Amino acid sequence: MLYIFLHSLAIYITSLITGVGVQGFSFKSIIISVAVAIVLAVANLTVKPLITIVTLPIHLITFGLSSLIVNGLMIKIASMIVNMIGLEFIFPSFAMAVWFAVVLSILNWVVDKFRN
Repeated sequence: MLYIFLHSLAIYITSLITGVGVQGFSFKSIIISVAVAIVLAVANLTVKPLITIVTLPIHLITFGLSSLIVNGLMIKIASMIVNMIGLEFIFPSFAMAVWFAVVLSILNWVVDKFRN
């Protein structure tokens, strides 16, 4: 439960920093952040390993920098699923999803460092 709370908070802060994703502060924005955290956790456990295996040659050629694209794709997938539920978590472009993923990765790293 603490994991979902901390990562929901990281998603909300990332939205404030990047200006995309969750907009404003309300009860609905908290629900959206929790939904995105849950969907992102499930997508990272199921879809991301498959995509990483498929893109392994590209990872080797780019020395792992293509993982930024994979992380942006995971954010975009989570966005589409949350939007299907009826909550607004919208990115104007794939580049913004990649930027969101970079900032979220940094915040999640900080959260994990303080949690342990």
